[in-house]
Amino acid sequence: MVQHPLVAALLFGMFHGLFPHTAIAAPVAPTTAAQEFMAQGWSAWQRGAFEDAVRAWLAAAQHYEQARQPRAQSDALTQLAHAYQAKLETVPKRPPCWGV
Repeated sequence: MVQHPLVAALLFGMFHGLFPHTAIAAPVAPTTAAQEFMAQGWSAWQRGAFEDAVRAWLAAAQHYEQARQPRAQSDALTQLAHAYQAKLETVPKRPPCWGV
């Protein structure tokens, strides 16, 4: 009868990640690269380099998608939208043509 508690404890540990070799982890490299791209995007944003921010946050979103991290991808896409908006706001506006 001693076997049942031992089996139960082993199963409990496996399903709750107590044994690291049984846990399924997301790929480390894309997440690390995505975090680096997010940091580059923020740096570019603070400098006013919105085109660079667009490139960095787009790359971050792609890496998060590959890593199957939808919340982080959503954050990257939100920042990307802000960068596109800021980029549009910095485009010189044409003066209206009054009577021409």
